[in-house]
Amino acid sequence: QLILGFLRYFGWEFDWQNLAVSIGRKQAGTQGDVPKSTMPMISGTDQWYVEDPFDLRHNLAGMCSPAGKARVIGALRTAYTNLCHTGDWLRSITFVAHSGYWLKCRVSVQVSPRQLLDLFDDNQTFCEELYFPREPNRAM
Repeated sequence: QLILGFLRYFGWEFDWQNLAVSIGRKQAGTQGDVPKSTMPMISGTDQWYVEDPFDLRHNLAGMCSPAGKARVIGALRTAYTNLCHTGDWLRSITFVAHSGYWLKCRVSVQVSPRQLLDLFDDNQTFCEELYFPREPNRAM
């Protein structure tokens, strides 16, 4: 029931245009709704706001495109509908086979491209390509 409630709430009921997702900013006297206008980073009504619980100034959904938002909402709704009809969690979620994945992350200036590539050299993961922006103080 908990997962069904989560999927239904964020797939259909949550007001993405006016509210932010935050685990630490629930206002007294509300059901937990956090207006986006109370968040430290400005965002328009078309942009989702999902507060990073470890960096309160970071909107985890700040770069989510309209197509990405549609995919997320669609996945939430599909999982909810499938789970309601089948009752089987494993049949409810859809796995899409990909030929590869993208990993985007912040890397300390003390880390070289070689050090990062070495992390993937374990015979279980494979890094086909690495984009490492040049910065004046970064060791190559």
